[in-house]
Amino acid sequence: VSGETRPDAALARQVAARGGVYALTCGAPAAADCAASLQTLREALGESGNLLVSAPAGAGGAASWSRALYHELALRGWTKTEIYAVAGQAPDGEPGGNLARLVGGGK
Repeated sequence: VSGETRPDAALARQVAARGGVYALTCGAPAAADCAASLQTLREALGESGNLLVSAPAGAGGAASWSRALYHELALRGWTKTEIYAVAGQAPDGEPGGNLARLVGGGK
């Protein structure tokens, strides 16, 4: 399921039960709000392995927004691996993470 702009724990549980991935679409500049929504979903699912986040990649703002989201998730106890996984990346920055479940392979 993709394009969801607010956390829907019941839908996320249904998607996870079928081996799918729940993608939350977050808009700038609310990295703290996005982190809170991801935390709600993580708590509902019991883990973050079925979550992805997507955000608009505005010119120049994407890197600072990503850093702000990373910081907000770290404050909530997320590990580096979990944070990169919901962004669809391996910790080394290569494609992978939870996105790899959809495209096959990955790290």
